[in-house]
Amino acid sequence: MRNLSSLRCLFCAYPKNKFLSKYFSNQVHTEAEQIIKEKRVIFSGIQPTGIPHIGNYLGALKHWVELQNESDDIYYSIVDLHSLTIPKSRDFMQDSIFNITACLLACGVDPDTTVLYQQSSVPEHTQLSWVIGCIV
Repeated sequence: MRNLSSLRCLFCAYPKNKFLSKYFSNQVHTEAEQIIKEKRVIFSGIQPTGIPHIGNYLGALKHWVELQNESDDIYYSIVDLHSLTIPKSRDFMQDSIFNITACLLACGVDPDTTVLYQQSSVPEHTQLSWVIGCIV
C-alpha cells in the first residue's frame, strides 16, 4: 500500500495540482516526500520508430548509460504504445522493437543493473492511462 500511496502523491505533487490533490490526504503526501528523499528512481523511455541516430545517442542514450552507476532503481522502457500514432504492420513493429532493444544493449545499457522492458507488456500502463483520462 505504501508504494501505491507514493505513486498517487507523485501525480498530484509535481506540480502541485489542486484538482488531483483534493483526492489524496496530507499523510499520503508526507509518506511520498519521505520516500523521494530516501531513494532516487530514474525512468525514461524511447519509441521504437527506427534505428537511433546520433541525436538520440548524444541527447539520451549516452546519458542513460552514465546514469546506470548513479541510482539503484533505473527503469528504461521501449514505449511502443506511444509510437502507434499511424497504422503500422505487426511485422514492422516487431522488427522496430527488436532493433531498438539491440541498439540499447549495443550502446551500453546493462540489463543486470537496469530494468529494460516493453511498455505494451505491462497492462497497467494502459489501465492507468484510462483512469487518469477519466479523472482529468
